Amino acid sequence: MQKVEIILLPFATKHLPRYLKLSKATIFAIFFSFLSMLVLIAYLLLGQVTQVYHKWVYAGLNQEHRVLLEKLINVKEKIIQADKILSGKDQTLQDISLITETKPTKQPNSSVLNQAIAPWDEKGFTSLDYFVTREFTLEGIEKSALSKANAIWDVISRLEDRIDFHDKWVSKCYKDMENKFSTWAKIPSVLPTNGIITCGYGARRSPFGGPLIEVHHGVDIAGPIGFPIKATANGVVLFAQWMSGYGNLVIIDHENGLYSYYGHCSLLKVVEGQKVKRYQTIALLGNTGRSTGPHVHFEVREFDKSVDPLNFIDVEEVQ
Repeated sequence: MQKVEIILLPFATKHLPRYLKLSKATIFAIFFSFLSMLVLIAYLLLGQVTQVYHKWVYAGLNQEHRVLLEKLINVKEKIIQADKILSGKDQTLQDISLITETKPTKQPNSSVLNQAIAPWDEKGFTSLDYFVTREFTLEGIEKSALSKANAIWDVISRLEDRIDFHDKWVSKCYKDMENKFSTWAKIPSVLPTNGIITCGYGARRSPFGGPLIEVHHGVDIAGPIGFPIKATANGVVLFAQWMSGYGNLVIIDHENGLYSYYGHCSLLKVVEGQKVKRYQTIALLGNTGRSTGPHVHFEVREFDKSVDPLNFIDVEEVQ
């Protein structure tokens, strides 16, 4: 085996140079030991750098987490507030439904909202230092974030269902209310003019003298000639001309089996086939036909059978 001579030269020239003879194996061993030491130092330095880097990354993640947490808490509070508002609307709609007799197709379950929000507070997610206080992996972060995102979307979906339910319920209430208003508007529930009721419905002694008892099929409301007579409900003018006994007469078909009669008019303001609305002037008060003085004979018939008009009256005067 060949030897390698190493000459050691001292700084002082008076000393003779020293010769150190090393084999290649020894030199290789020294080099390998030196290289191993460098690798170890590099590994330790890398570990320190990695640890510092992770702390820096974790600090950044925690900062982002704080911001997201504040937003999450804000969203949660708004969702809870929205749920309270919707719950209040539930009671309001139930009250309206009693009037409109509207029944919802389904009843929303608001109690599940808290169950849906619960996962937001699990696994230390509400901790401000979540990424420092817990061991985690990137897969764990992704899984946790996905879980929270799914919980949020689930709650939003539930709120959307509640809002959609309310929209449909309100629309149905409006529709039912319109139908009821349409029905109510066709009931002759107001008096046709302002005045004094001089004769009611039923048996009476004939106003034309004698002992004869007759059936009065309506009510007589006295007033000055020319005073407006108004329709007592929505309908279509079925008759508007002279009729024996009634004088100038208007008959309105309310399209629900009810007919209203307005007799002894001085002037007619509508024609047959014309649609009229409640409170619309249809004639002027007069004294035509078989009458003893200025008044309007107001009569209501249900399928051609006379009934007491006062059974339908809700108010005492025309507006």
